[in-house]
Amino acid sequence: MRWIEIGINSLSFYLLGLTLFVYGLALALGAIYPRWVGWIAAVAGAALMYNSAVIVAYKGFVTSISGMVGLLCMTIWVFVMAVLMWRNSNRQAIFGPEGSVPPVPPSPQPTSTS
Repeated sequence: MRWIEIGINSLSFYLLGLTLFVYGLALALGAIYPRWVGWIAAVAGAALMYNSAVIVAYKGFVTSISGMVGLLCMTIWVFVMAVLMWRNSNRQAIFGPEGSVPPVPPSPQPTSTS
């Protein structure tokens, strides 16, 4: 029964690492957020994939450096992304999706009826 738990844990952490790795590469190759934020996520994902595919799958639940590095990098990445997303949250509402000031609609002209 314990081996089923180890296998499911290994698979779930591998998928978490794969998700972080791909998302980190997308951030690192994009232009919206700083590249170093994406590389932190990619390192976290690679460490979690290695930890789950090699260490947990073969040895079970043991403390490892790669697991600690992956979790530490993931924690740092989550907090940094939260701050960056919070700081950028008003930018689209003020400047529009392209980063430019939205056009001001013309004011209505008064009409005189005489």
